[in-house]
Amino acid sequence: MRSEEVQNKEKVIFTTTKPDASTHDCVIAVRKDYAVTYQNGDHSHFEEGQQVTLYSLLDSTLTIEVEVFRIRKMHDVIIFKTIGDTCFEFFIDYDRHRYLPNSCHLLGVNKETRTPEWKEGTLFIPKPQDRGQSCVTFEGEPGSAVMDDNGMLYGFISVKRRNEITLTNYYNMCLPQEDDEVSSKTSQEQLSVKKEICLTRFHDD
Repeated sequence: MRSEEVQNKEKVIFTTTKPDASTHDCVIAVRKDYAVTYQNGDHSHFEEGQQVTLYSLLDSTLTIEVEVFRIRKMHDVIIFKTIGDTCFEFFIDYDRHRYLPNSCHLLGVNKETRTPEWKEGTLFIPKPQDRGQSCVTFEGEPGSAVMDDNGMLYGFISVKRRNEITLTNYYNMCLPQEDDEVSSKTSQEQLSVKKEICLTRFHDD
């Protein structure tokens, strides 16, 4: 059963597709000024500097104007930045000082009905010889957020090809540093979550 803290994260999900479109994607607000999504497939046409309108998943009348701030093709990540004084009222935070859990929650968008889609599953760190490889699974769509039981973000699904899924963790998004992130020394807890992680065995709730 999901906690209220986790359930409330539906407010951080947006789409680049209009509410009346025939299919929908998934964008996650990760700070008051930034959102992220995948860079492949139907998102491969985005270019840095391009202006985009994001539509709230829960409130179809709420739109946020953003620009493509950065594209990281190596990790299949697009970073959007809000334009002007606009910002995201709700966003999903991440915990800088936690080790990866076994269980987690996945939140994405049903492409056909444009409704929140939840799944439950597990995360694991692959063996050294498997580093860089994706985990085989048939569940989870690109853009879906992966969080712990407290609603803290670990990353999002960035690639789904031939039934293989890759999870890009928060640090590989390479967002601009916040004031409290600037430090000459990285804690061991931070180093632990910089390891490449994969997503597997998700199932419908």
